[in-house]
Amino acid sequence: MLFPNAIILALSPEVKFTQSRGPTPEGIAEFAQIGTLSIPIRAEGRRVAWIVDGQQRSLALSRTKNADISIPVVAFISGDIDTQREQFILVNKARPLPVRLINELLPEIGVQLPRDLSMRKIPSELCSLLNRDQKSPFFGLIRRLSQTELETAVIIDTALIKVMTNSIKNPLGALSLYRQTEDGQADIDGMYRTMFVFWDAVKSIFPDAWGKAPTKSRLMHSAGIQAMGVLMDRIMTRLHGHGPRGTRPFGPQRGAYDRARSRAP
Repeated sequence: MLFPNAIILALSPEVKFTQSRGPTPEGIAEFAQIGTLSIPIRAEGRRVAWIVDGQQRSLALSRTKNADISIPVVAFISGDIDTQREQFILVNKARPLPVRLINELLPEIGVQLPRDLSMRKIPSELCSLLNRDQKSPFFGLIRRLSQTELETAVIIDTALIKVMTNSIKNPLGALSLYRQTEDGQADIDGMYRTMFVFWDAVKSIFPDAWGKAPTKSRLMHSAGIQAMGVLMDRIMTRLHGHGPRGTRPFGPQRGAYDRARSRAP
C-alpha cells in the first residue's frame, strides 16, 4: 500500500545530508543524489522536523496498525519560520485551505507570489496594520482567523479585505489612485491614509454604532462595511488632490503607514 500524497516536512538545520561516494546508479535523474540523511534524536517534546503539509495524514498514520504502508516524504532544511510559512501557502494554494487563513498569512510572505495571491496581499497587509495600530479606528475590532477569541473583534476581516480589493481593482476606486506610482510600485502609504481618514470619519459620525457586535449594529455587519466601502470610493476620489501639494485636506499625512508599522505591537 502506498500513500497517494507525500507528507511535506521542514527539517532543522541540524539535519545533515551526506552524498554517497562512487558511481551513480543507472536510472537516477540528474537532479537527484543518493546519500545518507542524518537526523538527530532529541528528547520528548523537542523536534527536528515540522509538518508543513499532511497533518491529518500523519494523525491517521499514528493510529493505524498497518506497519507496511510506504509513505512518501518531501522535506527541505530550514529553521526559518518565514520560509515554512511561504511553503505552507504555496503547497495549499490549490486545495480548500480557508481563505481567511491564507489572507492572514499573506502579509508575512516575502517571496514572489502567484498573481492571484499577490493581488490579495496588499489588502490583507492593510487589514492587519489597521487592526494593530493603536491610533487606527479599527484598532482591535477586526476578527482574524487566529484571533477569534477576542471579544472586541466584531468586524470580520473578509468584509474589509473585500472593500479594499474592490477599491483597488475599480478604476474609479479611492485606493486605485495609489495602485501604481511612477516607479511601478503600489503606494501603500496612500492607501493606508485613505482608509484611516475615511473610516475615522465614519467612527466620529456614527459613535453609537461603532465597535458593537453586528447583531446590535448594522454598520459593523459585513453588508454595512461593504456599503460604506462604496461610499468611500465616491467621497475620497473627489477629495483626492484638494489638499496642499496634493495631500489630504485633513487626517494623516505622508509617512503615516510607516509610522503606524513602527507603533504597532
